[in-house]
Amino acid sequence: MNDGARDEESVGGLRARRREATYAALTAEARRLTAERTLSGVTVEEIADAVGVSRRTVFNYFQTKEDAVLGVRDEDLLAEHREAFLDTADGQDLPGALRDLVLATFDAMEHVPTDGEELIELMHGEPALLRRMDRLHADRHRQLAALIAEREGLDAEDAFAATAAGLVGHLVMSTMRELAADPLRPADADPDDSAGAAGAPDGPAEAPSRARLRQLLAARFEHARRLFG
Repeated sequence: MNDGARDEESVGGLRARRREATYAALTAEARRLTAERTLSGVTVEEIADAVGVSRRTVFNYFQTKEDAVLGVRDEDLLAEHREAFLDTADGQDLPGALRDLVLATFDAMEHVPTDGEELIELMHGEPALLRRMDRLHADRHRQLAALIAEREGLDAEDAFAATAAGLVGHLVMSTMRELAADPLRPADADPDDSAGAAGAPDGPAEAPSRARLRQLLAARFEHARRLFG
């Protein structure tokens, strides 16, 4: 790699880190303000002011104020990994491909959410957040089911694809709840745990929360394989 390419990669990495820092700050402030004033008592402008950015910047990250509180970005991570997932049809079983797809989507996130318990408590007091989360889950379920159906050569509305997508959603949600319950716990050291290392990115050592997230997700997919395979 020449110096120009190395500099460009360094600048790109710095921009990504700044973007992730802004995302994390916006979500943290949106949640803090909502907890203090209720959702209806907070404006997008106030969230922006708390972080020191413009209202337009908030909407570069989130579609709605509710999404800022939920920490749901305005991006389609599944679409970014669509082709790679479809290319596994000839050489990998579906459980393994789904596991790698989920791990890849989390690897694309610089910030790993570990405050699920606080968010759940906040959502219980704000029906608008629950409704928005339900809609988002339904949309993502349909997107994943359609992707699974395409890989397996099934109709878009096939019940198998819908069931598989629902199982993936459950595995992810149960993983996030366990991670949130003890976010500082490091990943277990197990050199024989090949599933936990599946698709682990190269480079510097992972942060404890990310390493444990990968380990928990991989283990749950292996349990599902045993149960249904």
